[in-house]
Amino acid sequence: MHGAVTDGGEYLSEGVSPSHGMDIKGPTISLKSMARAHCIARVGCGPQFINMKMALMNEAGEEGTQRLMKLIRNWSVLNYGTFNSIF
Repeated sequence: MHGAVTDGGEYLSEGVSPSHGMDIKGPTISLKSMARAHCIARVGCGPQFINMKMALMNEAGEEGTQRLMKLIRNWSVLNYGTFNSIF
């Protein structure tokens, strides 16, 4: 476990989310990776939340809406849990 990083060191990831800049293969791959993490299934294993940040312009219009719907459907197939979104 790491404490706060006050010396300008590397950022830690949020929960089981990828570290900053490491989700380079897209959100679906990140979700699949996080859903397979052994830690998620165990209680008391630390933070078990996922925080994904997506640019609003990537989700704009009909095409963006379809991509977001596909991502949510994929998440439900993985059967991990709740999907919350804030725009």
